[in-house]
Parts: sequence; structure tokens; C-alpha cells
Amino acid sequence: MTNKITDRIPFNGSVKVIVIGEDLAKVGFKDMLDFIQRFSEFHRSMYLILAKGKAQDVLNIKLRNGAIPAMFLKNNIETGKYISTFPTVRLGHYLTVLGRKSTAPIIPVAVIVKSGDAGIEYKEEGQDGGKEIQLEGSGVFRGDRLVDLLTDKETKGYMWLENNVANRFINTVGSGESKVNFSAHVLKSTTKYKVVNNNGKIELQYQIKTSMAVEEVLGQNEQLSAMEWADLMAAAEKSLAKVIEQECQLSIQKEKQLGLDFLGIGRHLEQKNPGYWKTVKDQWEQQIADFPVSMEVQVTIDHSGMSNSSPTTK
Repeated sequence: MTNKITDRIPFNGSVKVIVIGEDLAKVGFKDMLDFIQRFSEFHRSMYLILAKGKAQDVLNIKLRNGAIPAMFLKNNIETGKYISTFPTVRLGHYLTVLGRKSTAPIIPVAVIVKSGDAGIEYKEEGQDGGKEIQLEGSGVFRGDRLVDLLTDKETKGYMWLENNVANRFINTVGSGESKVNFSAHVLKSTTKYKVVNNNGKIELQYQIKTSMAVEEVLGQNEQLSAMEWADLMAAAEKSLAKVIEQECQLSIQKEKQLGLDFLGIGRHLEQKNPGYWKTVKDQWEQQIADFPVSMEVQVTIDHSGMSNSSPTTK
């Protein structure tokens, strides 16, 4: 069709992003992907994005900074490691996961954000004066069909368990007697797992080790000694670890609820205990809900942000 209206030969090798509309995702898009992976001009390095609503609306939106939406999405994905809140999915990776019977594919979600949504405020100039696109949350698929959407926190839990957190800002919320809140920046994070036999029952254990720098302390109005500050940082480590564990637990609960292994637990079992995996792989979706998963989260504060005689406290 393009050839009929242009005197130039179209070249699709420059395509960087494929945006899939929500309605198409629900009915399946394997025929489209089959063409894309076969046609030689397309690259398997293209990014896949799920649109909340219509793909056409996302790609035709007029952004406030004047950027082309597709390039804006590409750039956001490629700088996503600096916030580590959504997965990066290339066509080649998606096709690899699609070929595994045990693992459910996952694709990040693009949402058109209006001023006032989720605490985001910006000036809208006229009806078409420019809007914003946000990458937040993700879609879980059975094959090529969208089953459900993960929330922002559930997606963040997925990122921790997949060992995909390079940088993150984390805020705690004081509970009980403690009114002190912390904001911290992830410096380094590693997630490992092991398959163990616990009293005759196979289970998966995650171990997350994260080093952080404290960026902000709220609710601490008294000057502390060095020892008191060290105690406060020990409390911060526990509070930050609790936030990480809560995000991971939300993701695990969602997996058990859906009966879809987007966390790749079956893949871990296949790698670590292939004999056991052979006994459960045919009924894996039915067994996900009852499969035991535990975790240990360890946070170490490398930079406490301690300040002698701080002018911001009493």
C-alpha cells in the first residue's frame, strides 16, 4: 500500500518500537509477529510495548516536548535502567520466552498521562497543546494473548525477582511508634535463587542483596550522636528491606492468582532440579498456586548521609 503512494522504496530496518493495542493483545497477535520475525528488514532487537487503550492513540499523541512518540518511547526504554521500574522486552527475547512452555511473557505498558493523574501535574496548552506518555506496569500474556495487567508495585516486584534492578529510589512509610521515613537510592542489587528440599517438599528460595545510599530522612528532628545515627541507619535498613519484600510478595501473589509463571519459577526448577521438573511440568499452571516460594532481603546502607551539626535539625 505504501508503494502505491510513494516513489521511494520503503525500508523497515529503521523500525525501533512495536506498540500493541490492548484490544489486539486480548485476542492475540501471533500472525503479526510471525510476519515481523520472518521479514528480513525487521530486527529482533525491536522493543515491544503494550498500549493502555489504542496503539494508534499512543503513536499519534502530540507530546509537550515536541518529540516523536516512537522515539520518545525508545529513549525511555533505553534509559529505564536508571529507574528499574519496568521490564525491557525486545522482540527476540519475547519470541524466546514464547518458545518456553513454562514461562509466561511480560510486556511493559505505555499510558497516556493527563495532568492530575497519579500526582503528575503539567500545563496543558489548549486541546492539542501536548500530553505525556508514561511507562508504568506491565501486561502478562498466555502465549500471545493478554491475560491481565500488573500494577506498578507488582511490576517492581518482578524486577527485583528477575535481578533487573540497577538503580531505584525507594521511600519508606513509618509505622507504629516510628515516625521516621527514609528515601534511599539503590547503588547495587543482586538477586539469586536456589531450589531446596524442605522436609521432602521442593521450594524456591530467593535471596536479594542490595546496597543503598540514604538521600533523605524525614521526621527526625533531633541532632543525633554518631552511635545514635548508626542505630537509625540499622532501622532504615530494616524498613527498606520491608518495602522490597512487600513488592516481591505482591508479584508472587499475582503469579499464584493468575496461574501464569511470568516470574520464570518453572525455568529455575528446570535448571536446578530437572528430575523434579519432569514430574510437574505437565501440570505446572495448576501447581503454581501452591508451590512454596520464600525470600530473604538484605539491605546494606553504604552511604548514610550523616551530617555533623546539621542546620536542618534542632
